[in-house]
Parts: sequence; structure tokens; C-alpha cells
Amino acid sequence: MTKRVGKKTYSLVSLLNPPDQKGICLERKTSFLGMLYSDRVSMGNCKSEGSKSWMFEFVDKTHVKLSSMDQCLVRGKKELKNSVSLQSCQSGEFASLVYHPTAVHENGFYVKAADGACFDGSKFRSCEGAGANKLLWGVGVRYSGGQANRYLFNFNIHDRNSCIVAHGSLVEKGACSDRGAVSWSLEHGGRLSTANSQLCLARRNDDTALMMKCRDGYEFVHVEVPSIYTNEQLTQMAKKPVSCY
Repeated sequence: MTKRVGKKTYSLVSLLNPPDQKGICLERKTSFLGMLYSDRVSMGNCKSEGSKSWMFEFVDKTHVKLSSMDQCLVRGKKELKNSVSLQSCQSGEFASLVYHPTAVHENGFYVKAADGACFDGSKFRSCEGAGANKLLWGVGVRYSGGQANRYLFNFNIHDRNSCIVAHGSLVEKGACSDRGAVSWSLEHGGRLSTANSQLCLARRNDDTALMMKCRDGYEFVHVEVPSIYTNEQLTQMAKKPVSCY
């Protein structure tokens, strides 16, 4: 969830999932040649006004209500039970969403291979020992021409201006202002990719990293996020929906 300069409302940007053909922002859709808003929502273009108009408010300590222009997000009003749409907030009905804080924004996350090695920006290494404090990453969103571009920055307070940068087959830590620092995504199959999911992070036998065409190979990686809640607390949060009427 990000707020653009001069806006009181929010944009909801997909954190790491690769962009689909529609975009990476949650968008309230329009109808009638784009002149009127409809009750439909989907992933869409971050430039759209319907992607910049979201508001949220807590209904208790762990649940939030999401709305756009006095229209609240609801669930199961269409043919499918798990479908979502919008209807007037005056009805008093809304989808109660669990607010699930993680330590992504407080402590960062590791980019880990299947064997437990951590990616440091140019190679895979042990997650412990000298330099381990520079193995945590954060994800940011930079808007350019109205489009949302994700970048991965080093979470160490003394190295915050360093990002994962890719140019061709080369991947390394570099300036976050570099054009090769944006457009990263992590696919469900464990592929850290850029260039519209065409280039993937791969690993040589000596543990150095490179970028290569995803169809030719990639290193399976996952994000490991330090949790600020225990598993028991998260389970209890999910079990206690609030009244929506």
C-alpha cells in the first residue's frame, strides 16, 4: 500500500508477484467508454484513477475495511462465492479483511535458495558470519510516468541506497537510481525475475549469480520474512472475523 505525492488516498501495489497483462495495481474498473465507474475490481494499470483512490480503515485491531469513493469492497455478490466487487458503503456491508503485518517494512527479508544460502546482490553465501547484516532486503515502489516500478534495496541502515541491479547477464549491488534496479518480481515457482519476467536470477557452480533467459534456467529462491507474530497469534487472528453489518 503506497501513497503518491499530493494524494490522500492509496494505491495497492502487488508486492512481488510478476505483472500480468492487466497490471500490478488493484483498480476500480470503469464502464461506458471509461466515463463511469462500475462495481468491478481487478488488477490494472497503476496510471488509472481507479488505482489511486483506495481508502482503508480499521474496524478493530486486526481487521480493515477497504473502499473507493464511498464504495466498499464486498465478497460473494456475483456468481462466485469468492468473487469481490464494490457496493455503497451506506449499506453497512463490507468484506472484513485481516490486516496481516509482517516484518517486511521493519526488518526486511532474506532471498534464500533451496539449500539455505542467502543472495547478497551478486552471489549466494552463508546467511551467517561477517557481512550477514547486509543480507536483508526491502521492496520499494517508484512511480515513473504513473506506472509503479518495484525495486529491491538493501535493508542495512548504512547501505539503503544500494539496490539489486541487473544489466544483461550481470547482476550486482548498485545505485537504486540505476535503470536496472527496477521491475523486479518473484514468481510463485521461485523465480526472481526482471525485464517483464524474461530474465531470471541464476547461480553458477561457484555460487556467483547471473541473469539468464528464464526458459534456459533459474535458481529457485524464496523470501524469508522475520515474523512479528507467532504462528498461534496469526491463527487466532484469522479465526476471529468481525461483524460486517
